[in-house]
Amino acid sequence: MREIFIHLFKNSLDHGIESPHCRRSKGKSVTGEIFIKLRPSEENLVIEVWDDGQGLNIEKIRRKMNPSSAALTSKDLAHAIFQSGFLTKNQVNHVSGRGIGMDAVRNSLESHGASIHIKLRPEDYGCDQFTVFSFVIAIPRGYFVIQQD
Repeated sequence: MREIFIHLFKNSLDHGIESPHCRRSKGKSVTGEIFIKLRPSEENLVIEVWDDGQGLNIEKIRRKMNPSSAALTSKDLAHAIFQSGFLTKNQVNHVSGRGIGMDAVRNSLESHGASIHIKLRPEDYGCDQFTVFSFVIAIPRGYFVIQQD
């Protein structure tokens, strides 16, 4: 699980949180934030991860998809980032590089009986064609122990 969360944090740093200059121009604090919310359910530990960055460029994703993507919803397009080989950046860098993609994150979680999906949060911070979102991970109770007070 450690590698999965490292990957999610790197994605926030590289794809989500804007430069200090850009954040200042949007009226945001120059320091970006990454949030984690944990909540147990009857069957799972639900972990939600998000940042206060720009979000997903839904229209850019639509353009990268095939011509039939015109009928896809924003939520469908957001989940395209889990497709094997799907890239939103054209250059390799030292933060997220070109190693493991979001498809590997999903496959790793699913191999342990867990799941990941995207929850769109258009009411938060998003602007222009960007939609803010969070990753929602559900890990089966068999992988952890919740201590109740």
